Amino acid sequence: MNPAVTLATMLNSRITLLRALCYWGAQIVGAIAGAAMARAMNPGSFRAVSGGVNRLNVGWRAALLGEIMGTLLVVFAFLVAYDRRRRYSSDHVNVLAPLEIGLAVTAAHLFLVPFTWCSINPARSIGAAIIGGRWTHHWIWWVAPIIAGVVGPLLYETFFKHFYTAVPSEEEVKAQQWSRSQPQAQTQGGQRPLQIYTQQQPQESFGQQQRPPGIVSEQERERGVATY
Repeated sequence: MNPAVTLATMLNSRITLLRALCYWGAQIVGAIAGAAMARAMNPGSFRAVSGGVNRLNVGWRAALLGEIMGTLLVVFAFLVAYDRRRRYSSDHVNVLAPLEIGLAVTAAHLFLVPFTWCSINPARSIGAAIIGGRWTHHWIWWVAPIIAGVVGPLLYETFFKHFYTAVPSEEEVKAQQWSRSQPQAQTQGGQRPLQIYTQQQPQESFGQQQRPPGIVSEQERERGVATY
């Protein structure tokens, strides 16, 4: 996961601050561990590429702007892919979400690798910097994603939220599901109709039907039933 995406999802009210902090810690620790494993597995190749540390092949202003745009593209891809309103209005969104995110990350790398070695992820950059030991212009790899993580949700909610069908809240969805699971729907007054259950009296069999005293059927007479 990307700390910039985590920031955007938190500002978009998808996750809480506590969960975002846990995500950020796990992302940074995972990046450091990944860079350390890469150096341990192949130290020569690790040193040959300087540990994958980002470097500038352009001026810092152009690098900062490029990283903002690349990270913004990735943030938008995540926001679009996991928007509940979009998933509610289209059935294929859940299937295509990984493809959308992958294409956004690929496009950002194709554009930024020649200029900045493409960060768009502060966790990846700090992991490589700690293990590789190079901190030149490291601030860019944090400032640019933070700007994109803050601006992305604002632009998305301002310009794109009107394109999707409004969906009920989670509480409303649960209430609808509960209502559908009940045996009878509610009336217009909001109260369920009373269900009156009457115990059906057992019907008397043919031989037990009531008749006047002294009357005996032929079957009873054959069995010797006395009359009263």
